[in-house]
Amino acid sequence: MLLALVTGCATVTPPPDPNVLVGKAVETTIEALRAPANEQRGYLLRAQQAHATRPDDANSLCLALLLTALPAPLRDEERAQHLLAPIAARQPETPIAKFARLLSNQLQEQKNAMKDGTETLQQEKALRAASEEREKQLLLRLEAVRAAHNRDAAQLRRQTDALRASEQREDTLKRQIDSLRASERSMIEREEKLGTKSR
Repeated sequence: MLLALVTGCATVTPPPDPNVLVGKAVETTIEALRAPANEQRGYLLRAQQAHATRPDDANSLCLALLLTALPAPLRDEERAQHLLAPIAARQPETPIAKFARLLSNQLQEQKNAMKDGTETLQQEKALRAASEEREKQLLLRLEAVRAAHNRDAAQLRRQTDALRASEQREDTLKRQIDSLRASERSMIEREEKLGTKSR
């Protein structure tokens, strides 16, 4: 009986070391990242199959790591967060839970940073659009001022030309009047001379 008990204990497999499981998940992810692009999908498919067959913390962590690390279109950070959330909340804490929490926090920080970056970019676009609109309005006003100035300048030129023409006409009339007066004086003087001679 004792022999049977010893034999039975010898066949019991000890639970895997969590640190080893984390290391294996990281190792698999590094291998996938170093693999050619056409082989990376195979790593992801194998991790998905392992998780579907046995959805334990180790397989969930491995799949989440691949979904986080692989390039698009294989990357799926939302699904990775979904896989990591229950592991990160696990109590008591295990090395896998700690690693899952760390990875989940990093993903959330990246998401927040991207959101902040998107909001900043949208604000910059709005400011640029507002600046362009102000510049457009200023240009329109400047064109209106220029057009008004050109109209005023043209009107002023016309008025100046009309004034000059009027002055020229006045000069002509004055010369004509002076000429007539000179002629009249000359005629008067001749008449006076003729009258003196006739006496």
